[in-house]
Amino acid sequence: MDLREASAIRLSLANNVLANVHEILTAKEFWEKLEQLYQGKGISNRLYLKEQFHTLHMDGDTKISDHLSVLNNIMSELEAIGVKVED
Repeated sequence: MDLREASAIRLSLANNVLANVHEILTAKEFWEKLEQLYQGKGISNRLYLKEQFHTLHMDGDTKISDHLSVLNNIMSELEAIGVKVED
């Protein structure tokens, strides 16, 4: 089953990404390597996400569900890099 999942991940990656993960065999290793490559945990990413969070506002023609979706995405990204957002 793991081999099938790893193959599915491999098939969905672009050629330039495959060059970075060609030696990986398991799905877990794929996710760890992709996280290492693409999930920015640096200070610039933290500041960028915090700025997005603090300056987020809803335009008059935006649906509330769309606005909440954007907010939840920002919150998820902040949590993924270890930033706590207090009430």
